[in-house]
Amino acid sequence: MIGSQTLVSPRLAEDTASMWQLENYLKYLIGIGIAWALIYGQRNIGCTNAQTDQMQPLMPKESYFMYFPRDRSARDFKPDDLVLYEHTPKGRLAANNYVARVIALPGDKVKMEGGTVIVNGNVRADSFVKPEYRMIQDYPEIVVPRDHIYVLADFRKEMRGDSRAFGPISTHAIVGKVKSPGS
Repeated sequence: MIGSQTLVSPRLAEDTASMWQLENYLKYLIGIGIAWALIYGQRNIGCTNAQTDQMQPLMPKESYFMYFPRDRSARDFKPDDLVLYEHTPKGRLAANNYVARVIALPGDKVKMEGGTVIVNGNVRADSFVKPEYRMIQDYPEIVVPRDHIYVLADFRKEMRGDSRAFGPISTHAIVGKVKSPGS
């Protein structure tokens, strides 16, 4: 130190300039990464909450889950997948969102006898449905139409937002495939 001035070596000045450039470059990359994630996320991932208790105990009412809006065609699903779909009740303007489990695909024959679900002549082993949540009603056999899926809620004691109430769900009503908190 000479008097009140500090001597800075030329090497230290170069290192400081390089660090400043690196820091700005990293900020730029992080900004681009965040922008890409927001744009990608809005188109490919959604998050919402369960508006009813029809999928309990897997998804209690008001629990949050992720869904993937790109999966909307009948070929994107297999039995036991969870789907988020919309249904507008008669006389209402706004659609309700429902979550249910895929039971049958286009061309499958579905019926229920004494609460047992039968698909294409085979009894489904719905072990995830608690005994106290099972239904006891019979439903006649139907064939799932093209571009539709047959869905049932896990809480089957009450007939609310599934194919027993609405019939097979059109793939146009599907919002996306659900990633549940428990799966």
